[in-house]
Amino acid sequence: MPLRPPDPRTLLLDLFDAGVAAARPGPAVERAVGELEFDPRSPVHVIALGKAAREMTEGALVALAHRGVEPVGGVVVAAHVAPAPHARLRAVQGDHPVPGARSLEAADAVGRAVDEVQAGALALVLVSGGATSLVGAPLPGASADEYAALFTRLLGEGLDIVEMNAVRRRFSRWAAGRLGLALARRGARVAGLLASDVPGADPATIGSGPCALEGDEHAREAATITNRVVVRETDAVAGIVRRAHELGLDAHVEPEPLAGDAAAMGQAVAKRLVAFRHAGTPTRSTVLVWAGETTVRLPAGGARGTGGRSQELALSASMHLGNVGGLARGLALLAAGTDGRDGPTDAAGAVVDGDTWQRMFDAGRVPNYDLAVHDSHGALAAAGALIPARHTGANVADVCIGLVQ
Repeated sequence: MPLRPPDPRTLLLDLFDAGVAAARPGPAVERAVGELEFDPRSPVHVIALGKAAREMTEGALVALAHRGVEPVGGVVVAAHVAPAPHARLRAVQGDHPVPGARSLEAADAVGRAVDEVQAGALALVLVSGGATSLVGAPLPGASADEYAALFTRLLGEGLDIVEMNAVRRRFSRWAAGRLGLALARRGARVAGLLASDVPGADPATIGSGPCALEGDEHAREAATITNRVVVRETDAVAGIVRRAHELGLDAHVEPEPLAGDAAAMGQAVAKRLVAFRHAGTPTRSTVLVWAGETTVRLPAGGARGTGGRSQELALSASMHLGNVGGLARGLALLAAGTDGRDGPTDAAGAVVDGDTWQRMFDAGRVPNYDLAVHDSHGALAAAGALIPARHTGANVADVCIGLVQ
């Protein structure tokens, strides 16, 4: 008999946790560093940038220790305060999603770490999502205020991460290969290991490409720079599918990625679940899995609430499920960020079903208005639908898991 947790929310959270576990970058970095060919007598420096910086560093340290190597220096820049994972590494906190004073200090800390690198060293540069802002500092010619205003403007324009980073890396001190180039000019061999949070896993987009050189001249000048993506959203999807099969469920990976406007995507996902449920009688419970990253375009003025792209997707999906009435029976949906935090909120995402929309009304909310002003957090909180934020150590974009029972 298939194993079935007591309720859809518990089941969906179980699947989500399995996806996050499969996408943890620490083990992936450990394997990648273990496969690197280098002289263990060479000094090794570690520069880790992004939301998963600490876990990636810990994985690198395990692999180095297996070869009898300890880092001689470096810096770990993350979104949270935590002790340095090694006595010779400095831990620094940056700002996210808009760079501020801490990000400027973090960028300077990276500069000092670069200055310590000697010729013949191996520089491990570990990059994950969020790095653009966490070490965000402008190139000469722009002020810190102008630079922060650029981030704020781009975040409200509804652009996807590829479009945003195409702009941000042109103005950022350590983006567009500038970090890799600075290290190479010190005579170091640079090995970039990347945890992708972007569709396509382009090294130039992940963290705005600290070691992804632009232009033939730079590429020729720094041929000792390499980039390798060690974990991405497909790893999370594979983990969800494996767990579904362990629980006796069917699983379908949807070919359409999560992309574009979050509210529109929420409608599309909900419609897909309804259509799947009524296309035939499933022989057993089934999960449908999406991955990617949607966008939310915020109004320049007027009313604006609080939320994140996964919460907005879930709120919009709940509207469609609520509107179709009995056709939504047996359907539920989870939408969440694998980094454990969706937008500037205390939630990772939400779980909704055919009753969520009415529960919001019953709690005194007007969810149609909430959706219009992007106040998904308040609406979903009223319905008890939120997934509390947590530090996952992973960051490979967002996932959406639909359950058909």
